[in-house]
Amino acid sequence: MAMELAVCAYCGVYGATEEEHAVPECMAPAHLKSKCRWVFVRACSRCNRQFSADESDFRDFCVLAGSMGDNPVRDALVYGPLKRNWERSDGRGKGALRRILEKVQTPDGKSPSSQDDLLTVPTDVRIVPNEKMFRVVRKIVRGLYFSHFTATRGVPQVLSETRIGVVPIFHPLPDFFQEFPEWRTIHKEVFQYGFAECGEAGLDLPGVDSLWLLDALKGAVFFVIVESNTFPLLGLAWDSRHALQ
Repeated sequence: MAMELAVCAYCGVYGATEEEHAVPECMAPAHLKSKCRWVFVRACSRCNRQFSADESDFRDFCVLAGSMGDNPVRDALVYGPLKRNWERSDGRGKGALRRILEKVQTPDGKSPSSQDDLLTVPTDVRIVPNEKMFRVVRKIVRGLYFSHFTATRGVPQVLSETRIGVVPIFHPLPDFFQEFPEWRTIHKEVFQYGFAECGEAGLDLPGVDSLWLLDALKGAVFFVIVESNTFPLLGLAWDSRHALQ
């Protein structure tokens, strides 16, 4: 799916000529990239590059939030880019992965520190997302939102981060996820998402523009609320601080 409109999906500047993956391409291992049904938008060079480092950290978070054996794509990423990052000679990759795991404790009360621990995070442990992870989720929703709603609403749908609230869910996936009227798959083992438009065009939820559910690597699930720009949820700040309380 491609959006050819020459406007940046993230900041709204006209004349953007670069193609951007709404869902980060790094979410798929090399052998699956050509088999994914990517959603593309246009982006200015600044927006196209400012998320790149955060996106790889987000992929690593989603990998570690799942469980080994449940998804062969996850396993391929663990023994591919995550293992390479862990073994980087400059230590930067290992530092990034340790920051993801900083709030995780194994059953013996210790934080994972070795490569073996990294690859065998207990399946009953929840890895808490930090603000960087929420920032990437908001970026993904902004791209998908632009792609899906620009055509139906007739004008470029450039969505501000301030209208997006994110809540991590993890498994099990809520039953109503399958009931979303729009359900799309990038690849069944890489990334899936559902969304429901609200207001006159859909569900009757005052103050809400749309609802989204993102499922990355069949293990890291996020519920996203997009506030209406005409009748916002007054007094309710939907951000990661509230989401984690």
